[in-house]
Amino acid sequence: MTINLANFQLNAIKSLLESMDESYREIVLKSPTGSGKTIILTHFMDEYIKGHAKTVFVWLTPGKGNLEEQSKAKMDKYIHNAGTKLLADVMTSGFSENDCCFINWEKLTKKGNNALKDSERTNFLEWIDKAFNNGITFKIIIDESHQNFTEKSDAIIQLFKTDKIIRCSATPLVTKTAKLIEVSEEDVIAEGLIKKLLVINEN
Repeated sequence: MTINLANFQLNAIKSLLESMDESYREIVLKSPTGSGKTIILTHFMDEYIKGHAKTVFVWLTPGKGNLEEQSKAKMDKYIHNAGTKLLADVMTSGFSENDCCFINWEKLTKKGNNALKDSERTNFLEWIDKAFNNGITFKIIIDESHQNFTEKSDAIIQLFKTDKIIRCSATPLVTKTAKLIEVSEEDVIAEGLIKKLLVINEN
């Protein structure tokens, strides 16, 4: 399935691609709910890996709602022959060149039913090491990043030894050292993707 991207989506993709060549380690995509954030990011990943061999994107999502499965499904729908994986696929076959891996934080950090067993956690680290040995570099995307500023999540990110972290949210936390790419609500409204919100003046 092909999709016609809105101008603000194309602009955001262009800005993301340009930011990958800049010195910023952290890039923040601030994009309103309903603006097609997942579509922007999946097209960005697809464009980036076309020109960068030996790259793997790891897309990290918060635990509720199976967001990683939804995001993977969208990429499979809109990007022809996308090399997408979930955590179970990584645990089976590891990381391959130009993979886009959608992983739920909870399955890596939380104890209980969703947690990896100690032996599986070791295997996950081994797959990362094998990827490094094959010359692969990781780029990290953190979905709904306002929910994921924790020591545990940071520890996971460190495993990938990445030089680029893209955090995305409608309400992100933006540090002084991050590059901010902002999709304005006005642009999204102008394209008809979301309706103008009523503002009540409380005077």
